[in-house]
Amino acid sequence: MPYENLNTREWPEELDALAAAPQHHKLLMENEFVRVLDTLIPPGEITNVHTHKWPATLYIISWSDFIRYDGEGNIVLDSRKLSKAPLNSTAIWSDPLSPHALENTGENTIHIISVEIKDKIEAILISFPKIHFFPIILSFLTYDVYHISLKKE
Repeated sequence: MPYENLNTREWPEELDALAAAPQHHKLLMENEFVRVLDTLIPPGEITNVHTHKWPATLYIISWSDFIRYDGEGNIVLDSRKLSKAPLNSTAIWSDPLSPHALENTGENTIHIISVEIKDKIEAILISFPKIHFFPIILSFLTYDVYHISLKKE
């Protein structure tokens, strides 16, 4: 599902990975631009249902087969059916993930460092809270929205 079609702001905060599945997600660092999570899921374990509301770069320390379930328990992805599994010490992209649980069905621990990229508009407004920056912010956002609309045509 494309990122633009997800309304991540409607996902309850209690489903955030750190709140809903803290036994598998550890906060390494956070600021107004990024949040860095250390994810560890041992073989045979399944996470609680949780979300990841921001897109992220995932650095794979160790990989294992898994099944991802949606919030209702339906299978969304079985990694054993992928044509090619990511290698250890590689990075992949992930769009935000709606409510899901992940079961490690393999023999290895899933260990991933996730660098979540926070919403650009939100980060800009937090970084430049003074009103005299508003024209610069408005100019930046107008330029960005204009170029995004050109790309979609």
